[in-house]
Amino acid sequence: MTIRHPENDNAELLWHCGQFPYELKDEACPARIKEGRQVFRLRSSGQVTIARFEESGGELFLFAGEGHTVEGPETTCTYTWFETENWKAWEEKLMFGPYIHHVGGIFGHYKRALKEAMRYLPVIFDPAEDDGSMSL
Repeated sequence: MTIRHPENDNAELLWHCGQFPYELKDEACPARIKEGRQVFRLRSSGQVTIARFEESGGELFLFAGEGHTVEGPETTCTYTWFETENWKAWEEKLMFGPYIHHVGGIFGHYKRALKEAMRYLPVIFDPAEDDGSMSL
């Protein structure tokens, strides 16, 4: 997660400078290699689940939430624009921790399954959209 969408306060750029599977490329977007890096927009398939495992103070946490892809400006490397219903709540948790902006994403609805799995593991499930410290 890198920068906020220039016209949508609930959207954020999901970006990676490394390799992505070519089958994730949007069919309408030409792919190219620039300075040894892939450059293409990911397909716009709708729903996306984002997650991040983190350890803090001897406890394990799973930050997870869902949103969907939206249109946005072209940029470099491999990317898509991601929108949530409450980006401010996500931003609070990412800013004040214990999480960082490096996340994993997958196309589809998986938050509920992740929440269920955490019931059987010593991991605290932390929904992204729940209010964080809300200091801003």
